[in-house]
Amino acid sequence: MKYQIISYIIFLFFSFFITIRIGWIFYKNGEIYLHELFKNQEAYVQTINKLLLIGYYLVNLGKASITIAYWETISTTADIFRVVGQKLGNLLLLLAIMHFINVFGLALFSKKQNSLIIKK
Repeated sequence: MKYQIISYIIFLFFSFFITIRIGWIFYKNGEIYLHELFKNQEAYVQTINKLLLIGYYLVNLGKASITIAYWETISTTADIFRVVGQKLGNLLLLLAIMHFINVFGLALFSKKQNSLIIKK
């Protein structure tokens, strides 16, 4: 039981740290990207950027918290490293997939928005 709790603490610490740190980096650098996509639409940029950050935090921190419920029993120190590494790797893959889906979706959305603005 001691190994299980130690692994939970390690996993939650790293997953929350990684999620919050990467989320903040995306937020700061993504604003530049959004300004490029949505020219002269400051209200869109700020709103979309904040919504993306909130959604990102909710999905990833929720995933990290739910992941703990489905862990196998950990009985050795080696199991701690194996399981925590596997679960953090899964979380990082989710972060990467979400990031690229968001970037792709925003690019499509901005093209549609910009074409509507040009037609007006």
